[in-house]
Amino acid sequence: MMDKQTEARLLEQLRTLPPDLIAGFPITLEGSQLVGRFFKCALYTEFRSNFYETTPATQAQLAVYGPDGLPLHEDKLYALPTGEEGVLRLDRLVRLLHALNHFIVRRRAETLIMNVHMLLLTYVKEGHGQPFAALLRHFGLEPQRVVLILPDCLLDMAEWPRILDAYKTQGFRVCAPELVGWDAALESNIVI
Repeated sequence: MMDKQTEARLLEQLRTLPPDLIAGFPITLEGSQLVGRFFKCALYTEFRSNFYETTPATQAQLAVYGPDGLPLHEDKLYALPTGEEGVLRLDRLVRLLHALNHFIVRRRAETLIMNVHMLLLTYVKEGHGQPFAALLRHFGLEPQRVVLILPDCLLDMAEWPRILDAYKTQGFRVCAPELVGWDAALESNIVI
């Protein structure tokens, strides 16, 4: 649980988020976690224990609840925005929620593992990872603490080596399970 000083700093940092990155998506502290809102849907982070190499890590998953309070599949959430920019901002919002809930709200130090939505790879033409790295740094967090799991469609893209290099340049560790399989990717450090 956060102390009052950490909570006040977090709320101020949320208030001063760069508007061009995730503007218009409210993030609120509800109980013991941050919750995002998107098209009247509530976005929560769920965590499960995992390992990165032989080190304990935490994997974040998105839990979405529709306006009626019922669970909503993630694919339906990503179908809501119109246009590429809406999808990009939604994906950043989701990953930012995961990172803030893990590192700041829950005060965890271990590596955070999270997915990158496949639409992000399609829509971003260059600079993969730059906006998310900037968001993390806004909160005093370093990309090196995060492992991004890239979707299986990555290897279908001619520019996949450039995409991996872009994420690495920003400091992220990147896991591409399609290259060797999920378990082997995490256990044998096939984090490219």
